[in-house]
Amino acid sequence: MNDEGRKPQRLAFVAFVLLFLLIVSLGLMQPSIRISGLSVQFTEIVFICLLPFAVTLAWRNRSSLKIDTAVYPIGSYFITLFAATVFSPTIDTSIGKFAGVCYLSLLALVVPLILRDRIALERIVATWIVVSTIVSSIGVFAAVLFIVFGSNPLSPIFLHGFGSLPVGNYPRIQSTFVYPAMLCNYLTVSVCLTIFAYLKGRLDRSFWPVIVVHILAAMLTLTPGLGGFIFALAIGACFIPKMHTDRRRTNIAVSIGIFAVIGSIALSAKAPWHISSAFYMNGATVETFNVGPRLLTWIGAFAAMLDKPIFGAGVGNAVTSVMFTTGLGQNRLLTDAHNSWLNIGAQAGLPGFIALVWVTVHFGRRALRAIRSANASLGFSAAFGVAFLSAFVAQGFVGSFEDARHLWVLMGLIVAAERLEQLEHG
Repeated sequence: MNDEGRKPQRLAFVAFVLLFLLIVSLGLMQPSIRISGLSVQFTEIVFICLLPFAVTLAWRNRSSLKIDTAVYPIGSYFITLFAATVFSPTIDTSIGKFAGVCYLSLLALVVPLILRDRIALERIVATWIVVSTIVSSIGVFAAVLFIVFGSNPLSPIFLHGFGSLPVGNYPRIQSTFVYPAMLCNYLTVSVCLTIFAYLKGRLDRSFWPVIVVHILAAMLTLTPGLGGFIFALAIGACFIPKMHTDRRRTNIAVSIGIFAVIGSIALSAKAPWHISSAFYMNGATVETFNVGPRLLTWIGAFAAMLDKPIFGAGVGNAVTSVMFTTGLGQNRLLTDAHNSWLNIGAQAGLPGFIALVWVTVHFGRRALRAIRSANASLGFSAAFGVAFLSAFVAQGFVGSFEDARHLWVLMGLIVAAERLEQLEHG
């Protein structure tokens, strides 16, 4: 092979190595630096290096490259948030946040350009599982240390405060993440990949230790996102051969998953324990409610979206103002909607809200198609589909995960897997 033929292969190899490093970095949210008031991980430098290689590969393969339909909803999301940035009352803050929107949008589009064969896709999945197992193990280890020895030097790093939960002598983990909710969201995707890797014979004796440590770590996050995590376990269980052929068991599993999601939303709206001083501030008006703070953030964000329906409050700006007092007597101010669609709707108006709904519907339909397909030769299309419905959709009702890097990479994996299956089946 001449040098001209080797050059694209070298580009593809380097791009894959950088994507591999990016997947590794998804489980590392600490340490980080602050830029324009935003938290930026040191590992983001990997994407800066990856992008030019991906663009070069796309240009060299332009004759055989087919534009995926995902470009349209992602493009609309990009455009609406760009408009909200331009017309933002605090444009300096919005520009920094919009840079993150560009980054996330490109993640979903770049991943399919690099994953051009089944082996590469399976290696990426294996890497994800290994990293998430390490992240889970760190969290569980920190929890065990706390239970045995009480507060220790690792507690401030890997454990989190109680938030709106009742105060008690129990650990709540965040592991290598900044918040337990984001850790739970990441582990929700990971547990889907782990289940399907086992079903496809990629994991043998290591499956049970891996799945158990994931479940323990997720449960110890103690977040409303556990409803989506249980949904992922329930739907994943439906693909076990004995379950898959038994309609009654499958229906029970699906019902458990749906009930868990509905229950998590209900608990977020009105917790069964008392949360003191949960109140909503609207200018000089202060109204006190004995409800879950999340319900007040939803109401506040929805009101903000209707108040500025065209361009919103500006990308990256506060969309609500909810205060509550923790069991330790600390006052906490929530300015985030704690709901992906309302958060974007309040920041970018109704156009932004509709654009994110379009992204959700687009990938949701692809996810359902992959789950229903009985001839998915790659095996991981259904895994990506269950992960999207669990982490992006189900957990999106109780948390703002529209900026989660791993979810945008997941969208890219959905596109890559679907394209490879189409190539294999002609």
